[in-house]
Order: sequence, then structure tokens, then C-alpha cells
Amino acid sequence: MFVLFLAVHLNGQQRANVWYFGDHVGIDFSSGNPVVIEDGSIFAKAGCASICDDNGQLLFYTNGNKVWNKNHQLMAKGDTLKGSQLVNQNSVIVPKPLCDSLYYLFTINDYDSLRGFNYSIINMNKENGLGKIVEKNVEVTKNLLEKIAAIKHCNSLDYWIITHGYSNNFYVYQLDENGFNTDTIKSKTGSSPKADIGYLKVSPAGNKIIMPINNDTVLAEIFDFNTKTGKISNPTQILQRAKNTYCYGIEFSADGNLLYISTGGKKYEVVQYQINDNSYEALNNSAIVIANGNNYALQIAPDGKIYIANENRPTLSRINKPWLRGEECAFEEEAVEFNKGISLMGLPNFVQTWFYKADFYYKNTCLADSTKFSFYQYEIFDSLF
Repeated sequence: MFVLFLAVHLNGQQRANVWYFGDHVGIDFSSGNPVVIEDGSIFAKAGCASICDDNGQLLFYTNGNKVWNKNHQLMAKGDTLKGSQLVNQNSVIVPKPLCDSLYYLFTINDYDSLRGFNYSIINMNKENGLGKIVEKNVEVTKNLLEKIAAIKHCNSLDYWIITHGYSNNFYVYQLDENGFNTDTIKSKTGSSPKADIGYLKVSPAGNKIIMPINNDTVLAEIFDFNTKTGKISNPTQILQRAKNTYCYGIEFSADGNLLYISTGGKKYEVVQYQINDNSYEALNNSAIVIANGNNYALQIAPDGKIYIANENRPTLSRINKPWLRGEECAFEEEAVEFNKGISLMGLPNFVQTWFYKADFYYKNTCLADSTKFSFYQYEIFDSLF
């Protein structure tokens, strides 16, 4: 007989309840199921972000250029933000640790091909709770790709903000209770991307990160991410499956075992990979095509399913059981339908930790056997005993 007690952080799990994206479309997950909402003001060809409070109530959303409050009105000083609509991943919203009113809106802009990384600070105590931008377009650096991601620090309070340069450099920044630290944690690792397209994604547990490469032989690379130090290491290549093909959407299952990539160019596919064995051969040999056609950004949702943008269509596709292999993952075309507005290429960018689902495995449970436990993606948890 054995007993396993598991305690995992659930803070922030309501933060991603409401999505606004595309051409005036949205989804609300507050009921546990996706409910189409049609009251949004957004037009976002690609990049966008939204955020709720800890109870799942909408606070604000953005297309990188403008910010709208919960009443779908332009937020005070919420225009002319430096987040280009030409950028696939142009924004992410992160709450300031140990503060219930301040939010950092990080943006990636396009300065004549020299993309800049900026942030603005939003105070939700202003304007009778509708929020106001109190610091705007603070420049951090230039010469970055159109990629930005956020994940919780292993201390479960602070956040890591992750960007990438034009060569093979990752730049990681820390947001803590004292504010945004502009000192960069630099990791020079992996290949230099050939084409600046596609999403940079971190696994919900934070221990894996994937970067599009899009050269003639390498589709993307997956790395180890250290949520204590912010360092990135150990690249493993995901090979091209067809010539003239690029990686666009990327997402992990909530438990981190499986990876999904949407491709464009010569072949429009959604491909599943198994990553709990991160060897080069095992990773590439695990590839299974689960869908074809019009599939762009991928984003995991509070219901544990992965939603897929269908460009210029009034629909989203969905992977209903992304933790299962092959056809059992249950890809569903046109799973969500909009009466007004259409999906474009992008879906909202979130702090990935908000979708983390801890998992463990065990074997050898017969009498007198030594039972072996494995806790997968171990870095974001309170206790295991």
C-alpha cells in the first residue's frame, strides 16, 4: 500500500479565462467551456494579449498598438503603443508580483527591421477601476526577433520574460516585486533562425522552450529552460519534414509530454511530437501528422484543450485531448464557430504557467515490489511527499 500527496500552485489559473483576438472575436472560458463573445473592440492580424483578475474577470486586452478596458473602451493613454501589427508575437501581459493593481505590458515593435522591446505599466486603481497607462513605451533594447514569452520563476512569485536576438542569443529578464530588471540573462545556444516567423513557446511547467529556426533542414529547436537561473541550454533539433516549409504555431500539452507544431509553406500540417524522451532520434521519430489545412497560432486554454487559429474564417479548430498520442488527441476542425467576425493568424499570448497541470507516473505496484514514482516537469510545485 502506498499514499502519494501532491500539492501544486494553482494561483493565476483564472487569469486566462477571457480571450479577444482576430477581427472582433472572443471566447470566455469562465463556465469551464468556451462561450463565444462578440462585444470586443479588437482587430489583431496576428499578435495580441488579454488578462483577467484572479477571479477570472476581464481587466483589459491589447493588439500591441492599443489597449481596451473591460468596458471595451480605449484605456486612458492606451493608444500608440509600440507593438507592431506586423509582428506575430507582439505582446504579453504580466502582473507585478505581490501587487494587485500594477501590470506590465511588454511589446515588440518594428523599427525599420530593427525590432524593439518595450514595456508599459498599467495601474488598475486609476479611472475608477478601468485602468490607466502610467508609464508608456519604455525602451529596453532593439535588434530582436518577433518573439516574446513569459513564465513563472521557480519561486512561484517572480516572472521570466524571454526574447530572442537575430543570431542564436536568448535574452531573459526578471520581473519581481521591485519591478522590471533590465539586466539581461544571456544564453548563446542553438542555431540562428533563418526566417523570422512563428511563435516562441515555453512549456507550462517552464522546463522546456521551443524556438522556430525555419532553415533548409531545421524546423525548430527545443531547449531546457532553468526556471531558477533563467539560463537556456541543450538544444535538440526538430528536422524539416518537407522543403520550403516553416514553423508557425507551437504549443505543449498541459503536462508537457507532447508538443504540437503547425507548419506552412509547402505543407500546411499540425504535427505532434513526444518530448519526455528528449533524444534527437526519439524526438524526430515520434512525429505524427494529426491535421492538414488552415492552421496557424496554437494556444492552450484553461480547459486543457489546444485551440488553433483558422485564418480569415469564422472558426477555430481544436485539439480536444492534447495529452494523448496520435489520433487519440482528437483533433476537431471548426470546433468553435463565430456568428460575427473572423479568426486571423494569431491567438492571445499568456504567461504559460497559468496552464500547468502537474502529472506523475508510477509502476511496480505488486506486493513486495519496489514502486517507482516519476514526477514529470518538477520545477513548479510547492511540495511532493
